[in-house]
Amino acid sequence: MSIIPILSIISPVLLSAILIAIKNTQSPKNKIEANPEINIIVAGKFDVGDARLNIKNLKFVGFKNDYHLQKLIQGCEFVIVPSEWYENQPYSVLEAYACGKAVVASKIGGIPEIVKDGITGLLFNPKDANDFQNKILFLWSNRRIAKKMGSEARKYALTNFNSDDYYQKLIEIYNKVLK
Repeated sequence: MSIIPILSIISPVLLSAILIAIKNTQSPKNKIEANPEINIIVAGKFDVGDARLNIKNLKFVGFKNDYHLQKLIQGCEFVIVPSEWYENQPYSVLEAYACGKAVVASKIGGIPEIVKDGITGLLFNPKDANDFQNKILFLWSNRRIAKKMGSEARKYALTNFNSDDYYQKLIEIYNKVLK
């Protein structure tokens, strides 16, 4: 049986094997239960009520950071970010990319600007449980595609979010201010 970890952004934390950032667990809940062959591990800080969700293939492992979080992400097939909130640039996406993982994410806020649909991952319509399930099952059933998207995601992260470029852009801002 394969493992799919979940990434949680309820608080600024992330997750494991197929990571799912679940802010509102009710939308995808029935679709997670409908696929018992996919075990989902949730890492992060949660309300007591979240941990009581009665989903057999969902396991809460608590807060993970640094090395442990990175190992969870590296061990996953892909990361799922089913956010229902408008976010500019979720750190969970960038961490997945840094680990070479494709991302299945909500088509909301700034997420479509960093998740390149069909290239670095797949986008689904927010609150559309069928679209959510279809995208997860597609990558789960097509792991070569997920791996290829993960490679593209890593390239994208290295090209667009590396420390040298960040430093250069910051220096350019300082120079403009000083003029």
